[in-house]
Amino acid sequence: MLATAPAPSAARSAARAASTAGAGAAANAVTPPAERRCPYCCADAPQEAKKCRACGEWLVRTSAGAAPAALRLLGWLWVGLTLLAAGGLWAAGRAARFWILLRATDPAISPLALDVALYGLLALVLLQGLTVGVALSVLSRLAPRRPRWWT
Repeated sequence: MLATAPAPSAARSAARAASTAGAGAAANAVTPPAERRCPYCCADAPQEAKKCRACGEWLVRTSAGAAPAALRLLGWLWVGLTLLAAGGLWAAGRAARFWILLRATDPAISPLALDVALYGLLALVLLQGLTVGVALSVLSRLAPRRPRWWT
C-alpha cells in the first residue's frame, strides 16, 4: 500500500482539539459578571450598585440598628413586668379574699364583690401591658433598614 498524507479532516480535528484546550483553561477562569440581579424585583443592577434603581431596595447587607433592638427589648420587658404585676395582684387579691372570709366585719364587702373588682383590675392591667408591649415590638419592626456601613 501506498503511504498517504493524513486526511484534512484529521488535521482540522487536531487543530480544533488544541484550540479548545486553550479555550477550556480560559473558560475555567472565573470572571465576575458585569451586572447582578436584585433579589426583590429581579431587575439587573450594576455590580457596584448599593441600591436597586427599579424598586429602591438595598442590594448590600442591611441592619436595623440599635434603636429597634432596644424597642423590641423594651417591649418584651414590658410584657414580662406586666405578667409579674398581674401575678402579684392576683396573689394579693387571694390574700385579701381569705382575710375577708376570716374577718368579715362589714357585710357590704363580700368575697364576690372583691372578686369582681380584682378580676376587673387584672384584666385592665393585662390588656394595657400586653397592648403596650406588642405595640413596642411592632414599632421596632417599622424602623427603616440601612446598610451596615451607614453611620
